[in-house]
Amino acid sequence: MLPFVEGSEDAVFSKTLNGIVTSWNKAAERMYGYHGDEIIGKPLSILLPSDRPNEVHDILQRLNRGERIEHFETRRLAKDGRQLSVSLTVSPIRDSHGNIVGASTIARDITQIKMAEQALRNSEKLAVAGRMAATVAHEINNPVEAVSNILYLLENSTQLDDTARQFVRAAQTELRDLIQNWGQRVGVTNHVFVPLATDQAGNTDSSPATATWQSDIYPPDTIIDSGPSGWETSTSATFTFHSTEAGSTLQCKLDAGAFVACASPRTTGHLLDGTHTFQVRAKDAAGNLDPTPASRSFTVKTAEVKRS
Repeated sequence: MLPFVEGSEDAVFSKTLNGIVTSWNKAAERMYGYHGDEIIGKPLSILLPSDRPNEVHDILQRLNRGERIEHFETRRLAKDGRQLSVSLTVSPIRDSHGNIVGASTIARDITQIKMAEQALRNSEKLAVAGRMAATVAHEINNPVEAVSNILYLLENSTQLDDTARQFVRAAQTELRDLIQNWGQRVGVTNHVFVPLATDQAGNTDSSPATATWQSDIYPPDTIIDSGPSGWETSTSATFTFHSTEAGSTLQCKLDAGAFVACASPRTTGHLLDGTHTFQVRAKDAAGNLDPTPASRSFTVKTAEVKRS
C-alpha cells in the first residue's frame, strides 16, 4: 500500500470484483475495528447491516457499467456491532489492458454529522410543536374558564342535593388536573446549536461541538376556580385560582389597585358596597406574564333596602 494511502485519515481499502478485501489501511482499522490480517481475504459483506445485504454487489455492478460513485452515503457495521454512517467514494481498479479487476474505496465516518443533523431536525420539530401547542392552549383557555365558572355556579346552587354537589366538585377537580397537565406540556422549545467546521480541503469536523438549551416564549394562562359573582352581602371575598403552567407565581389585584404577589386561596376584606373586580395573572419561570389576567366581578350590597 502506498505511504500516502497508509497515512490517510480516511479509511481506504480495495476489493476484488467478488467483494474480497485485498488491502486495508490503518484508518480503516480505527474506523471499523478490524485489523488488516483479520479482514484481508474476507468478503467485505461482513460490514453490511442486515437491511442491505446486496449493497457491495450493487456497487460493483454500477462500476462495471461505468458509473461514478462519489460521496455515496450509507451505513456499515463496525466489529463491535455499532452502526456507522459513512460516505463512500468508490473507484475502479484497472489492469494494464484497461479492464476493471477490482475497486478502491475511500470511506469517511459521518456518524457524528448525521447525529447533529438529526438533532437539528428534532429541534425544529419541537419548536413547531411548541408553537402549535401554545396556540392551542390559548385557544382553549376561554372555554375552560367558562366551564370553570359554570361549575362554580352549580356548586353553589340551592337546587342541588349533596350527591349532585359532590359530582360537581369531582368535575372541578378533574378540570383543574387536566389544565395542570396540559400546561406542563406546552410553551417550552428545545434548541440545539451545532457549528460545523470545514477546512479548505473540504474536510468537515466529524465530531462537531453541540450546545443545547430550552427557551420559553409563551406566557402562561390563569384561571379562577372559585369566588363570588353576582350579588354578595358579605364584606369579604375568597378566590381560588391557578396557572396552567407549573412553577408559575401569581399576582392579584382588586379594582384599581396594583398587582401584588399572592397565593391561592386569596381573601380580601373590608369591602364597601358597590361593584368590585378581582383579577389574577400568572408569571412563569422564564418571566413571561399572562397578558390577559383572569377576572371576576361581583357586587357587594350590605345596606338594607328601606321600605316606604
